[in-house]
Amino acid sequence: MVAQKKLEESTKTFNPIKILKALILNLGNGFSYVLFFIFYLLLFAFIFLIFPEIFDPEKVGFFYNARDIFVLGKISSSTKDYCQYEQLGNLFIPVMIVLTVISFVIITLLLKLKKTVNIKLS
Repeated sequence: MVAQKKLEESTKTFNPIKILKALILNLGNGFSYVLFFIFYLLLFAFIFLIFPEIFDPEKVGFFYNARDIFVLGKISSSTKDYCQYEQLGNLFIPVMIVLTVISFVIITLLLKLKKTVNIKLS
């Protein structure tokens, strides 16, 4: 019951730290909370990608070619030069910020909806 109250409080405030703590408390309450926890960890990965992009822009980005490569993140050095497949260029950081904000709001609203559905089913 304490875990459910923490979850309810955190989804009202949209505070990512409180949401993460509430999800950790609710991990034992079902598979869906494990999925939400993984989704929030992916959000932190989007934010984390911004810093390597600043320091190593040649090897971090969104690299895509239909027959060869699909990478969102950092590529390791190899014999082939993948820089030609970078799709976002200087827009990588703004796209990651916008993607993070939109994903955060959608995932938090889905978590709030799940909580509401659980209450109605009880």
